Amino acid sequence: MEKTRVVFVHKQGHVHFGAKVMRCDQMAQISSRYLGDKYTFEIASPPKKKFAVRQRRFAKGCSDAIVILLKNAAQSFTPEALDILRRSARGVCIDHVDAPINSETLGLPDVHIAASRKSEMLLKKRLEDNKAIRSGITVAHLCHHADLRLVAASDTPDKLEIGYFGNIGNTLLPAQYENDVHVYPFTKTDEFSSVLRHFQESRLHYGVRGASARPAIERRMAKPFTKGFNAAAVGANILVNRQVDDAIHYLGDDYPYLVDDLTEQSIGERIDFARSSYGGPDWQRGLNVMADVREKSSPAAVAREMEQILAVFN
Repeated sequence: MEKTRVVFVHKQGHVHFGAKVMRCDQMAQISSRYLGDKYTFEIASPPKKKFAVRQRRFAKGCSDAIVILLKNAAQSFTPEALDILRRSARGVCIDHVDAPINSETLGLPDVHIAASRKSEMLLKKRLEDNKAIRSGITVAHLCHHADLRLVAASDTPDKLEIGYFGNIGNTLLPAQYENDVHVYPFTKTDEFSSVLRHFQESRLHYGVRGASARPAIERRMAKPFTKGFNAAAVGANILVNRQVDDAIHYLGDDYPYLVDDLTEQSIGERIDFARSSYGGPDWQRGLNVMADVREKSSPAAVAREMEQILAVFN
């Protein structure tokens, strides 16, 4: 039986961006491992818009393939090339990850892919509220897995280390606790290897997210629980505020290291509690929850969701 082509399409210049690496490169790796008997997986980016002939050729080259556009990749096409792609492909999906929902592309794909449960809810509501959109468009959840380069820690250090990983501008850390949390900044995946070992060394990952500076845009988007998935992958707990997208969905309302709000008092109280409870019953209860999170975001679980999405086009 001939295998069906699946093409992950990203914008040019995004080769080292985290979303591209995880939702194209690593997703193709996961999918090939579990679904390679039925599908082939490849990664591509379209030529620049000024090369109209090349764009049309690229779109025609996706004939009978299932095309998954990453975030705003549709903006990389001219209207003509996008129309050719839509007509020649077996099916088109948009993987929104954490991008705001764009009304211009709401009716473009056959499947909107949500990387979080909140995004799934927002996308379904937008489709329900837009009666002019063609019928038959569906929304599917595809969990944002942990980075595949992460492996579980094999020991439990005597002293608790707390680590924050990512763009420091996205978190909120009270000044009096700056010495309690080690910050490991990185914005692109090629910087990831320099902080890789610290993921394991930090037995508590700091995931407090500050209030958005763009609330109007924030209402049209949702972020996957990636920090939680990464913490779970290395066998760590996570300290995170309740307002973070999908935190309660995965951790439950009584997870011991949930921060009630963004006040310094609430954040500080949970940091102090984490240190005093380290290694005790509450700590273990948290780890049990994170083990469940690890299972739900595992490559096998992600592949099962991907298989359901691809089956729409069979």
